[in-house]
Amino acid sequence: MGTTLLSCKEIFKGWNCARNNKTNALEISKWRWKPKDCDLPSFDPIKFLEAHRDTNIGFVGDSLNRNMFVSLFCMLKTVTSDLKKWRPAGADRGFTFLRYNLTIAYHRTNLLARYGRWSANANGGELEALGFKEGYRVDVDVPESSWAKAPSFHDILVLNTGHWWWAPSKFDPVKSPMLFFEGGRPILPPLPPADGLDRVLTNMVNFVEKTKRPGGILFFRTQSPRHFEGGDWNQGGTCQRLQPLVPREVEELFSVRNNGTNVEVRLVNQHLYNSLENRSGFHVLDITQMSEYRTDAHPATSGGKNHDDCMHWCLPGLTDTWNDLFVATLGRIKGSLKPLLKEKSQSPPWLRASEKCAKPSIPNKPWLLLLHPTNSLSSLYYPSSASSPFSSFSPSQNALPSPPQTPTAPPPSSPQNPTLPARATSPTARGSTTRTPDPLRTTAAAKRSSKDGTAPVTTKPTPSRSPSGDGSLRTVISHRLILSSFSKLIEIPTLVHTILPCLSLCDVFFLTENLQIQDSNPAPIIGFVGDSLNRNMFVSLFCMLKTVTSDLKKWRPAGADRGFTFLRYNLTIAYHRTNLLARYGRWSANANGGEFEALGFKEGYRVDVDVPESSWAKAPIFHDILVMNTGHWWWAPSKFDPLKSPMLFFEGGRPILPPLPPVDGLDRVLSNMVNFVEKTKRPGGILFFRTQSPRHFEGGDWNHGGTCQRLQPLVPREVEELFSVRNNGTNVEVRLVNQHLYNSLENRSGFHVLDITQMSEYRADAHPATSGGKNHDDCMHWCLPGLTDTWNDLFVATLGRIKGL
Repeated sequence: MGTTLLSCKEIFKGWNCARNNKTNALEISKWRWKPKDCDLPSFDPIKFLEAHRDTNIGFVGDSLNRNMFVSLFCMLKTVTSDLKKWRPAGADRGFTFLRYNLTIAYHRTNLLARYGRWSANANGGELEALGFKEGYRVDVDVPESSWAKAPSFHDILVLNTGHWWWAPSKFDPVKSPMLFFEGGRPILPPLPPADGLDRVLTNMVNFVEKTKRPGGILFFRTQSPRHFEGGDWNQGGTCQRLQPLVPREVEELFSVRNNGTNVEVRLVNQHLYNSLENRSGFHVLDITQMSEYRTDAHPATSGGKNHDDCMHWCLPGLTDTWNDLFVATLGRIKGSLKPLLKEKSQSPPWLRASEKCAKPSIPNKPWLLLLHPTNSLSSLYYPSSASSPFSSFSPSQNALPSPPQTPTAPPPSSPQNPTLPARATSPTARGSTTRTPDPLRTTAAAKRSSKDGTAPVTTKPTPSRSPSGDGSLRTVISHRLILSSFSKLIEIPTLVHTILPCLSLCDVFFLTENLQIQDSNPAPIIGFVGDSLNRNMFVSLFCMLKTVTSDLKKWRPAGADRGFTFLRYNLTIAYHRTNLLARYGRWSANANGGEFEALGFKEGYRVDVDVPESSWAKAPIFHDILVMNTGHWWWAPSKFDPLKSPMLFFEGGRPILPPLPPVDGLDRVLSNMVNFVEKTKRPGGILFFRTQSPRHFEGGDWNHGGTCQRLQPLVPREVEELFSVRNNGTNVEVRLVNQHLYNSLENRSGFHVLDITQMSEYRADAHPATSGGKNHDDCMHWCLPGLTDTWNDLFVATLGRIKGL
């Protein structure tokens, strides 16, 4: 049997591992899958041919379904060579076993839906208006022609899709993104791939159910796992193991919580099960978890590629076991085999076939399945009797691991603030850097526990991204949550009343992962809109994310100043630079006169209070989450000199008369921009307005010798001296701007205020000062790493609370 299979010409040469001298090629097929509490019969090709005379069987999907198709063909060919090769119903390849009139065919389709190259029209269009120039058009409601006739031709259909939906090397989100169409029109706002997958699955399932042959049997195969370790296929990833994984290793490699290289297998399955819920017409052929153990069964270096092939499977090999499950399930459906599970209750027909033997596959909950070696290669395909091929197996002869225990639930939310998201238990398991304890936070936690009688709260240490021995940077980091400590140590009621959990370098991914899984929503697109202080915050978030993944593309989404997509997660973050939010530019008096000219104005800056600056005008419809700010430039006499170059406000294209002072112009701009964003935001979009970031100039403003040389945070008395409106000091604008902001957002339910002001007022020590590379102290921006990391702690925690995570 083994020799016959190895000589099967239909096996793609890269999958014939024995011919290619893979070290463990002959050992791969000696492992069998033994379901818990039931038996899985081995495939008998003669019985199968007899049972399926005058039947057409089609495999529709990517190259992994071809892997399964070839396995079935080669096993059938071992008992009959009386066949005809042809391409039924537009198939990529197919064969009819003439003596039995049994036809099997493979229809290649990567996405199920029709797709092809798309280029922007010179005359413009809806996608062109959003800045798209090239990509791939995917018609979510049109099946690819290679399989459109398959449902009406085949009696039995096995579909799959998945691998190509997580393929940034093909569908580059920047250079060649997927652009989804429905009914011949672009879907707006543009969908991320995960949402496109949901649309395609829904439409294709409907199409198949409507066009299938009477009595046709429909399967959807779950995702086949990849086993890249040490990086993805194009990053040096390998699969050199010669033995199956043990349960603990399976969870480390595939757990959604770990966000590893191969995580897409369980993510794809979630989309698949959601699309098939309450669908009685489909049977799910769940091969995923039996396959997750089999890292030893890929071609690896013997696949003939310039990298390890850790996606396809050796033949003979694991896909033979897929067919064991397929044939046994098919026999049960047709009533020719007794049920696999010895139980009275019947599960709904849409449940996976293997659910008859084990509990459902739920992410983060390993199956109770074991791999058992058989005594001979032939027993894999030709059991000599009706008894189980595993009857001779003795666990004592093969020390296999015990089934995995149920994973520990994530830790509860912070006792001080139950609404905040739970913390990940092991940042190092997800690739984050090690952290050093924050003595201030530890002290505060100890004080809290001694007061209320509870056990001390263990908090995650703060990340140290500074070079070893750099004391100044360590000082900045050690005070990241100084406000949390102050809220107890100095007991000022106006400060934050809850203890903000420190943001793990992986927690943003943990949060977006939950958005994707719990809400069936892809990782969000996050936009920062505002002045250089919002860029400060954007860079902080980017740098923390980059510590756990460097698989990214740099681009300028929706006119952004800069942006990045983290390809593995399809998470995009971008920064849109705008000083005033409103459009503005130089203005000079018209020689023919005008309304401002009549008042004596000769030069200035025209500010259109009702027109957003072009750099961010497309941001609300593009981003799922928007963080806005403005303020510093409104108190910038060195830029907008009230005598030489004043702000001149326009509305509806006309000058506003009498001329407005800047503070009134700010109110008009805030009101109009808030209206604009609420009207144009994406459905379900989450909107933040960040409060003003304080400056810490002492002894004068930036151009009057002002400095910020302190090496420790301020105490409350010093904060009030520096920022009190009553004192009207150099840095007073921080609280004045906030008054205008809160007034403009009053009774606005669409915006969340991200209040970072008071936590930041203490941090006179955290500015670049003389190290900022300017000819004066930089007491406005913030060192990185530093305080803006804490802003992001608050941002992510608040975002989690809004989403109910």
